[in-house]
Amino acid sequence: MHKPQQYEAILDSHSYSPNHQVDFVRIKLNDPEFIFEEGQFVMIWVEINGALVKRSYSIATTFSEYQKYQTIWFIIKLVPGGVFTERLWNTAQIGEKITVIWALWHMKLPEDISDKNFVLISTGSGLSPIYGIFSALLESNKYQNILHLHGEKSEQWFPEEQIPLLTYTNDKVSNSLCLSRQEEQIYPNQYNGYVTTKINEVFADWLQGKQGEVLCYICGKPEIVNEIIDQLVAFGIEKDTIKCEKY
Repeated sequence: MHKPQQYEAILDSHSYSPNHQVDFVRIKLNDPEFIFEEGQFVMIWVEINGALVKRSYSIATTFSEYQKYQTIWFIIKLVPGGVFTERLWNTAQIGEKITVIWALWHMKLPEDISDKNFVLISTGSGLSPIYGIFSALLESNKYQNILHLHGEKSEQWFPEEQIPLLTYTNDKVSNSLCLSRQEEQIYPNQYNGYVTTKINEVFADWLQGKQGEVLCYICGKPEIVNEIIDQLVAFGIEKDTIKCEKY
């Protein structure tokens, strides 16, 4: 394991959701010694009004995407009055220097995924590490099956770049976008309700007949993550196969 250290980066680009509350932000970090695994997070250091401000953000990028584009991506929500996000939204300039502290994790994929099924569940900005994990699984095409559920209020909270992944399905991928305050049907895999309700409706059927181990990855607010864990355990999932990150 590499010892965490500092890397210099620059703010590369923004892509905002329609309501301007979510930023799919990219920073450029062209350093061959910077490595990470999907599901990790980094510490971001910036100087604001003469003070060093430190924040942790999960990486939404796969490592192969970083190697190709030399950028890492984050899904960040605006926090009203938040020192860091107010700066990011209002006064930060493209090309501005940022310090990145590599790289920590609560969740990561196993080395061998070929005989495993994956349950990926996120809400709000908890999507960020799940986005990277989901992308890496699809890139590998070695998984058995994937159940992916993401919860948000409405389509107004999604930058356009996120939609292809959030609506992707194939014969091994069951993908639902759970929108709790949406009435208009916009996406083919849209479910108008909460993630926790969707789990109750689909999980038993999805689980039936699955061969191989089932591994679960969850990210969201603590109370929601705890509720989801309880639901999965009630369906017979072992707690030691559930990895989670709470924010």
